[in-house]
Amino acid sequence: MASSSWDRRVGLWDVPNRQSIRFFQGHQGPVNAAEFHPTQPRLYSAGGDGHIRLWNLDTGEYVRSIIRNGFGVNVMALSPELNVLAYGGSNGVMKSVSLDDSGPAIDLWVGGPPVLAIAIEPQSEKMAFGTAEGRVVIADALVGEIQHDFHAVKGPIWAMQLGENAESLYFAGLDDWITKINLGDFIVPHPLA
Repeated sequence: MASSSWDRRVGLWDVPNRQSIRFFQGHQGPVNAAEFHPTQPRLYSAGGDGHIRLWNLDTGEYVRSIIRNGFGVNVMALSPELNVLAYGGSNGVMKSVSLDDSGPAIDLWVGGPPVLAIAIEPQSEKMAFGTAEGRVVIADALVGEIQHDFHAVKGPIWAMQLGENAESLYFAGLDDWITKINLGDFIVPHPLA
């Protein structure tokens, strides 16, 4: 298991034995997210210093910074199937890049409330972002075409997941429940309704 920490480190843990394996150090601010590559010995970490860093799991060495955002990176999601790394920042950026630098970078939004939640659904090639003000943006993960853009709740969206083939969206905020929206027949409510 990997843990992200505000002590500027990423921890690698042996959960059954309740022991740390190693710590990855290099971020110049809090680490907000950590995620393993599912098929390669790589670990990605996103930090308040604006970097998404790539680490070698076998050696513990820093490989390179994939992203230098300039503002904190709050969330990230990997999809090796689509060759996509998507991320959202404290300055409202919603972006994605190719994992191997072979594809285009997609920039959906610059400015606005912080992005706090993110999801990628590989079968449908969709990615979704949720903001601190309850906004949801769903876009094509390969070309960046926005397909849905709406305010889902009053307040932050802390977690989200796209259902199979992105036919539904699940998200959670400050309230006590998880909300599901069926996207196939979803009509964005009129702002005055």
